[in-house]
Amino acid sequence: MSSRRTSSHPAAEAIIDELARCGLRHLVLSPGSRSAPIVIAAHHHPAIHITVALDERSAAHIALGMTLKDGAPVAVLSTSGTAAINHGPALAEAHFAGHPIISITADRGPETRHRGHGQTAHQPGLFAPHVAASLDLDETALDAEELRAAVRRVWPLLTAPDRQPVHINVPFDESLYETAEVTDSLERSDVPSANPAPAELPDDWMDFLGCHAPRVLLLAGADVDFWRCEGRAELLEALGSRLAVWADRLSGLPTDWADEAWLLPEWPADLAPDVVITTGLPPMSKHIRRALGDTEPVHLHIGPCSKDIWGRGVSAWPVSTATGLTALAEALPEFNAFAEDWQVARDRQFHTTNKPQAWSDHAVFAALAELLATRPPASIHFANSTAARLLQRVNWPQASRLHANRGVAGIDGCTSTAVGDALRHPDQEVVLVTGDTAWLYDLNGLHVQPFPSNLRILVIDNAGGQIFRWLPGPTAVGLTEPYFAAPPTASLEATADLHRLHFAGRATTEAEWIRMSRVWLEHSGPSLLIADLTSRE
Repeated sequence: MSSRRTSSHPAAEAIIDELARCGLRHLVLSPGSRSAPIVIAAHHHPAIHITVALDERSAAHIALGMTLKDGAPVAVLSTSGTAAINHGPALAEAHFAGHPIISITADRGPETRHRGHGQTAHQPGLFAPHVAASLDLDETALDAEELRAAVRRVWPLLTAPDRQPVHINVPFDESLYETAEVTDSLERSDVPSANPAPAELPDDWMDFLGCHAPRVLLLAGADVDFWRCEGRAELLEALGSRLAVWADRLSGLPTDWADEAWLLPEWPADLAPDVVITTGLPPMSKHIRRALGDTEPVHLHIGPCSKDIWGRGVSAWPVSTATGLTALAEALPEFNAFAEDWQVARDRQFHTTNKPQAWSDHAVFAALAELLATRPPASIHFANSTAARLLQRVNWPQASRLHANRGVAGIDGCTSTAVGDALRHPDQEVVLVTGDTAWLYDLNGLHVQPFPSNLRILVIDNAGGQIFRWLPGPTAVGLTEPYFAAPPTASLEATADLHRLHFAGRATTEAEWIRMSRVWLEHSGPSLLIADLTSRE
């Protein structure tokens, strides 16, 4: 036993110490006064590592990025008022994608909430639709053990298979900066664990899978949990001859045929499945969702976060993706004619529909993948929306980990999430592939201390939101620019100086890209490279 300083506010010490006892190790905070008691308690706690991020919206996404590789909960702290509300976008992403972040929002005393005092908002229950639990922990109404017990009750929600975010709102009266002495103990709290789901296929699933020559399609969506699974390649090999597989690049299933172009403009009748088994998040491709909806298959889902994609009901088996796919491989016959027909059609069409044009977005992605294949495994992040779609057309190194924020699929926090991943894993190269619009939108993610030295940023400059040039609507009404594509007015080069990034150059041709990209990746610190596609024909 030893003593240490902490905040004089009992709620601050109880919440931080109990979270640490449960297993919390990382806290991202944004500067503010009302949150000072939590800052003081965390600073003096030996188990908590603190990252400082200027912008609360970015801070929450940085916390999200820190959870990606191992799924361990990370907390993010804000002061009161609109600062607290800025955690919302990351909590929505965490809710739909299954990331265990803890939003701690400092608040003013309950008696001031309706008096119009500055930096006061309606904070209790602020994020209720997007969190598994909302706590309002008032130290004037609860003793230390009641505060600790409340924290222990919500911790299992963060570590259950579906890993959901939680919100802890804490009102503090002044004074905010006084400290006290406390006896330190790092004994882990006895936290109940969630009951695991049965690891055997549900009985009713065999009604669909056990018939002669079943026509089954595995539709694997973005799945951060499956990236943590060893033996993914071997599992896919076992499944490949047993059922048809279409995998999002973000699914963790190592494939070379994620692009949907070979199934368009309509789904071939001889490849229509009777049963679709989904994993991870719903597929990114609207074309796949619509085409499968027209075939009206039975929908089964492996994993805790099931979504009724087609509105006709879904039978969910809430085990991990790896557990479910392993059981599926063991239950299905080793050979399936439908799977073979699917593979033949895919191999015949994919290689004729997926050739990149010279010096294009697609060509840059393909060249980057080839370059990264010659280097140690990286964590590769893609911004929404164009980059997240183009990544589907490229064979990325199987040893690297791919991520895009596909829970809500918004532009919020793409850079910040990559920053969080880089900070949490400083020994691994983190590469962010983003567009000019997404890059400028989330620049506040780089106002962070410490700053990650292992971050490499590739900005695709195509003069605004390229996704809106693909969509027929903006062009049809003649308003693509300036209202939708909205070409940036800021200098992309200037962002390197502003944020302490080594600027590797602006590549306007494939030859320049080849030369500059190696300098970009081999630089010892954070580095920025721009691929300029604005002058292509």
